[in-house]
Amino acid sequence: KNYRVECWYYELLEIVRKLICTAVMGFIFPGSPAQIAVGFAVSFLFLMLAARLNPYVDHRLESMQIWALLALAITLLYGLVLVVQETAPRPLSDGWMSFLDTIFMIMNSSILFYPLFQVYFGSRYAPREYIKRWYRKWLKRVEKHREEENQNVEANLPEER
Repeated sequence: KNYRVECWYYELLEIVRKLICTAVMGFIFPGSPAQIAVGFAVSFLFLMLAARLNPYVDHRLESMQIWALLALAITLLYGLVLVVQETAPRPLSDGWMSFLDTIFMIMNSSILFYPLFQVYFGSRYAPREYIKRWYRKWLKRVEKHREEENQNVEANLPEER
């Protein structure tokens, strides 16, 4: 009942994703960075599928699924960075590692609060729409700033005779 009729197969895709992430991943390059990289690739693939198919009837479930898959992909990417960091000839600076730690903590903590966020704010703040609105506002600010710069440049140009 949660899926659109034309996406009847999505539950099967979810079962395949869970099977790959739990059972199959244990046998692929065990204990190596490649194992984490394959896990990231699988998670990212299913994230893109969920975003492309829009399988849920209720957009809130869809947003939560996409957010959770994004958190999973970021967690695996973070794990890959940590594993590679140990053997890297030039490891990342402490500043970058602190930044990545913060992103990791915020992303995974947000999974706990995301349902409350959606209940409180409703569909108006679904991630895709929120990002679109923010991007449109940012583009307007950039355009306004460029117009002001062009006016300042034109005002400072010497007059031609």
